[in-house]
Amino acid sequence: MPSRPDSSFLLVEQLLAGLPDPFFTVDSAWRFTFVNALAAAFVGRPGEAAALIGRGLWDEFPEVTQTALYALGQRVMHTRTPESTEVLYPPVNTWIELRAFPFQDGVAVHYRDLTARKQAEEAHARAEVLAAMGTALQRAATPEAVADLALARLGPAIGAHCMLVVQLYGEILSYPHWWGEAPGVIQAFMNAPDLHLNAAPILTQVARSGQAAYMDDYRAAPGAASLFPNLACGVEPIHLPSGRLVGFLVAWGTAAPGAWPAGTRDLLARAAGTLGLALDRTNTLSALQQSADLLQQQNHALEEHSRALHAANAELDAFSLSVSHDLRAPVRHMVGFLELLRRALGDELSGNAKAARYLEVVEGAAGRMHTLIDALLDFSRTGRAEVRTVPVNLQALVGSVRTALAAETAGRHLTWVTGPLPDVQADAALLQQVLMNLLSNAVKYTRRTPQARIEVWAEEHPDGWVIQVRDNGAGFDPRYAEKLFGVFQRLHRAEDFEGSGVGLANVRRIVERHGGRVWAQGQVGGGATFAFSLPRPATPGT
Repeated sequence: MPSRPDSSFLLVEQLLAGLPDPFFTVDSAWRFTFVNALAAAFVGRPGEAAALIGRGLWDEFPEVTQTALYALGQRVMHTRTPESTEVLYPPVNTWIELRAFPFQDGVAVHYRDLTARKQAEEAHARAEVLAAMGTALQRAATPEAVADLALARLGPAIGAHCMLVVQLYGEILSYPHWWGEAPGVIQAFMNAPDLHLNAAPILTQVARSGQAAYMDDYRAAPGAASLFPNLACGVEPIHLPSGRLVGFLVAWGTAAPGAWPAGTRDLLARAAGTLGLALDRTNTLSALQQSADLLQQQNHALEEHSRALHAANAELDAFSLSVSHDLRAPVRHMVGFLELLRRALGDELSGNAKAARYLEVVEGAAGRMHTLIDALLDFSRTGRAEVRTVPVNLQALVGSVRTALAAETAGRHLTWVTGPLPDVQADAALLQQVLMNLLSNAVKYTRRTPQARIEVWAEEHPDGWVIQVRDNGAGFDPRYAEKLFGVFQRLHRAEDFEGSGVGLANVRRIVERHGGRVWAQGQVGGGATFAFSLPRPATPGT
């Protein structure tokens, strides 16, 4: 094991341990000489920073030798020249900004998580590609022009080797449109006259299932090894607005594990949807031309909506990046230096109750800030989450929420009264979030009520259901009922009842996305009733 540094280096170690980002050092034999807690946690060794000292980097983490970071480290060790890079670190599927520089006789490494920023950049880039493609497709007058314009924008955006749009006429594949350098064997196969759908297994699979298919190596497909080169393949179905399958969007890329990340699949799926709309428009161009004035109005509205959506997505990406980086980083920095201060004061802190109390207050404030940031991100995600309505058993859902709250009600005199609850059409996960917020609030605000009572029931109305939650807890001033559903709006002191002020805002957002509304009644000291409505699903023909 390498010898320990002198006392001056121990002070440096204390300072480095408080860095808000992962940091470690190795000697010339690639043995760890220092590892901070964040670095140990990042590589899946939480709490083992000290245990790594003296161990070999490549022995402990051999998977790193298969990444570009291995070559970078070797260069810095031998050239004694600092280097930095931004790279996707596959072992934990995380983008990092890494800086390596000579340190004593070895190398020091500092890095930080860039995943949120990269995801925001990728989402922004995808939105720009789709916006540009949509604008170009509005000018396309024929199905051929639609295919060529779409491929010219999609291919470079996803780094594909080649792409094609194949039209489907009954069971016959016809008129493929190409982008990129397609291997000759693929071109020869796809351009064969009267090519039947059954001759292409992956296209047949997509046509029969109606779902996209992605393969990291197409040679793994049945019967494909002798036909196609070593390429990854992705296929999205192209449907007209009526639902009729009219073709396929096909992409070929480098065969590798994870060849089709979620962002790429999302872009291709959206592009296939746009292609279906564009093909439908060109196929009915003569009819549209007879109503040119109406078409002009529709296109104008579509352009305005596209610009508004693009701007909203850009703002949302910027917001997510700001929250995840610009706000989190200072909080981590503050917590790190508070820990350094505790260490620096050492035994002196135990004899100074006032200083210890001050440190606790600051640490508590940092913790609350972290909670608020998480709550704000949850609020943002709720607004973007896709609503998938399915039949939901409200009785069972309330029961599961009560079970989840059992730990908070243990030892209390709390009576639950649950009336008959119907089955409704809703997104089960989002509706559970609504009930969790309302019931946990009822549990929280009856904490000081000796004989607490919480009631849950439903009332049927001509246009749907109204679900109500009533408690006999602290209540609120009815003059400020509407403020309850605003972000960070609270009617009670944080010292009396904890909370972020975002839960009820999430409730309103979720209920409104289901087509309902939410409201509340209460009196100070007289309990509160929260209610929300869920409309009946529209029946065919109404």
